[in-house]
Amino acid sequence: MLKIDVQGFERDVIEGAGEVLQDFDTLLIEASFQTLYEGEWTFTEMVGDLASRGFEFKRPVGFLQDPQNAEYLQIDALFVKAGQSGFA
Repeated sequence: MLKIDVQGFERDVIEGAGEVLQDFDTLLIEASFQTLYEGEWTFTEMVGDLASRGFEFKRPVGFLQDPQNAEYLQIDALFVKAGQSGFA
């Protein structure tokens, strides 16, 4: 498993990983529903890019909510290689 929590630089890490990314069966990546850092991926952009690399979103495993209105801001998103079950 590869865990990525790099405060808005997730795209850079994924792009920089190149073929090494395929060595991992699961990815755990902090994903935002709205832009919190300049230039960061949104959750939907991340899902689309990782799908093109052979990974599918399975579920959130943690989240960050806005304390004022309980809106979900970020999740720790679990991705697995397409066709695999991931964690139970």
